[in-house]
Amino acid sequence: MNSGTSEVLNSNMPPVRAITMDLDNTLWNIDEVLHRAESNSYRLLSKEFPRITQRFELSDILDLRQRIFDEHENIRHDLTAIRIQVFAQLLRSADYEEDHAEYLMERFSVDRNRVILYPDVIPGLESLSELYPLVALSDGNSDLSVIGIRHYFRDCVYAAAVGRMKPHSAGFIKACEAAGASPAETIHIGDHPEYDIEGAQRAGMQTMWIRRNGEKWTLPFKPGYTVQTLHEAVEILC
Repeated sequence: MNSGTSEVLNSNMPPVRAITMDLDNTLWNIDEVLHRAESNSYRLLSKEFPRITQRFELSDILDLRQRIFDEHENIRHDLTAIRIQVFAQLLRSADYEEDHAEYLMERFSVDRNRVILYPDVIPGLESLSELYPLVALSDGNSDLSVIGIRHYFRDCVYAAAVGRMKPHSAGFIKACEAAGASPAETIHIGDHPEYDIEGAQRAGMQTMWIRRNGEKWTLPFKPGYTVQTLHEAVEILC
């Protein structure tokens, strides 16, 4: 294993045999994706369900989504279910049939999966997947087959299926099982200090923090490695 130029804090850990990887803000900028998807969804509502947009601004809909997320702990791990609840409530409030919520979710998902991969993603996934089983681990609801990178991953583990969001250990453990390696032999790559790095460490995994925008680490615990691109991850792991 090449230590590259990144800080190495886990030299006493076993050799890495598998990789789990976050998706949103690790492989693409999710803020840009959601901004476009939300805007296009609002335009669709304006065209096909105009009574909704006559009553609600886009900001109102975003506030409603947050309220449903906060108030419905039983579905908080399933962002698709939350979004369907939002559409259903909007339709109901404007005297439309709630059945249209599934259709609106399908249309939203089209834009949700129109991501722009960071330039290093494809070459990075190609190199890493040649040596390690890769498992995607996400709280989101992207579709890697639609995006076009599913073939790099042995499996995909989503919070909606696990029933718990990161940083809970359940998803990390399930991802390690899917990769066929113990947590100590698996490294998790992700952007979020708490959801990804702290969560993976609690599950007994090795960690690699990817700071796409040069963020500073401010928490008392440390990631095993710090990189800015998957090119650097390849240098360390390959």
